[in-house]
Amino acid sequence: MTPEIITAWASIIIALVAMLIAIWQGYLMRKHNRLSLRPHLAFLHKLSDQDPRFFLEIQNNGVGPAEVRQFRVLLDSKPQEHFEPASWIPTLSIIGLKGRTCGTSLDPGEFIAAGQKLQMLKYDSENEPIGSRQIRQALQRIMVQVIYRSVYGESYETSFCVRPSLFDCYETGSPDL
Repeated sequence: MTPEIITAWASIIIALVAMLIAIWQGYLMRKHNRLSLRPHLAFLHKLSDQDPRFFLEIQNNGVGPAEVRQFRVLLDSKPQEHFEPASWIPTLSIIGLKGRTCGTSLDPGEFIAAGQKLQMLKYDSENEPIGSRQIRQALQRIMVQVIYRSVYGESYETSFCVRPSLFDCYETGSPDL
C-alpha cells in the first residue's frame, strides 16, 4: 500500500467516526431538549374550616408549556358532558355543597405555561352549617382529569380526586375519662 492510499483510508475512517459522533450527539441533544421542555401538571387543593372552605388549582411544575388536549369532570364516575365554568354550581349542588362557587374549565388547545397556576374551583359555604369532613366526603364523588401534551407531542394525564382519609373513620371530640 502506498502512503496516499493509507492516507485516503484514514481520512474515510476519520470522516465516518466524526459522522457517527455527530449523529449520536444530535440524538443526545434531542433527548435533552425533550426533557428540558417537559410539562408537569399537578393539582393543589386546600380544605379548611374557614372560607374559602375548598380551593383547587392546577399548576404546571414542569419546565415546558402544557397543551390541554382534554378536560373532563366526572361525577360518580360519569363524565359530565360539555362542562363549562358555570357547570360547577349545579355539580356541587348535586353533591350537597350549597354556597358560593367560583370555577373554571380548560379548553382543548389552551396552553399552561411553565410555573403558571390556574384556579379551578373555589367553594365558600356562606353560613351553611357544614363541616370539613362532610365537604371532603361530598367531594369524593368528583374527579377532574386533564390530558395534555408537550410541545414535542408526548401525551400525559393528571387527575384530581379527594381520597378517603384515615381521619374520616373517627369522630373527634373529648374522650370520656
